[in-house]
Amino acid sequence: MKMLAAFLFVNLLALPGFALERVNVYPNHEIGYLSLEFGEVPVGQTVMLEVGINAPANKDLNINSITIAGETYQAETNCGDTVSAGKFCVIDVYFTPTSVDEFYGELGIKTSEGNLILKLYGYGK
Repeated sequence: MKMLAAFLFVNLLALPGFALERVNVYPNHEIGYLSLEFGEVPVGQTVMLEVGINAPANKDLNINSITIAGETYQAETNCGDTVSAGKFCVIDVYFTPTSVDEFYGELGIKTSEGNLILKLYGYGK
């Protein structure tokens, strides 16, 4: 049985079964749901938070897809298709509010070790 565990760092989310350093949030789930909050951001300004993906120490991690939904969110990554055993890659998630309002989105990460949907929240002020 695959194990997907998600670990929320201050600005970093790791997907271990892969690598472990903090509190185990969702062990033994095929899909985990977590959130990343950007807080209040002035309209037109951009805030970036990092999401890290760590491969297991003993095998490569295949990245099947990284998707983002939400008109005020964008993502850039250095992940490629495979993260070598014991290594990590980073997804930079950007939030730029377009008005004074609440904005929601999702970051989807599908890997050979399981899937993660990260809910995105931000507020334009």
